[in-house]
Amino acid sequence: MLVKLDKLNSQVNILNKKINQLDLSEIEKNLLFVLAQNDLFDLNHHQLSNKDLLVILKDEKYARTRLDKAMKELESKGYITKIKKSPTTYKLVVDFLET
Repeated sequence: MLVKLDKLNSQVNILNKKINQLDLSEIEKNLLFVLAQNDLFDLNHHQLSNKDLLVILKDEKYARTRLDKAMKELESKGYITKIKKSPTTYKLVVDFLET
């Protein structure tokens, strides 16, 4: 169990460095990091809706319109893909975690 935890912690650190090297806005980096963590740690494969992301990032006080715009921008850059319209839900593209 500790070995798995160490591996996940290492992967989170690598993801954080990778995301910070990308030419993204602060909100885009935060959203990408949350989505990446969800993929790494979520055993039930539960995808996060935009509403879920607003709750998770509530301390950042992002407006819903700003979050929606950032998600569309991440989609246009090829980092995420929309998987559901209602509620609006995206997932990380598979290659993002592998590269």
